[in-house]
Amino acid sequence: MQVSNIIIETDCLEAVSCIAETQFTYVHDEGIIDDIRQELNHRTDISVQHTSRVNNRVAHCLANLAFEARHSSMWFMKPPDFIVGVLNDDCKHLR
Repeated sequence: MQVSNIIIETDCLEAVSCIAETQFTYVHDEGIIDDIRQELNHRTDISVQHTSRVNNRVAHCLANLAFEARHSSMWFMKPPDFIVGVLNDDCKHLR
């Protein structure tokens, strides 16, 4: 499956700033930030941007699921039923 024109949104402004930073700055998880920067350097069709938590409720729902889950989950082409309503609400800010 080839995916293009990816926008990664987060309500963590510090994460967006760290990823955008080109000089070394100490961050507890600097290795993860370096990995993200490296991937973004190879993929010009991916962007990372800040959004308010109000506009990013899907991420909040999925993060809660990941925190509570005892297994891995993946969805392709169709979102899981429990976030469809929230996903529709989040997409309203794009119109």
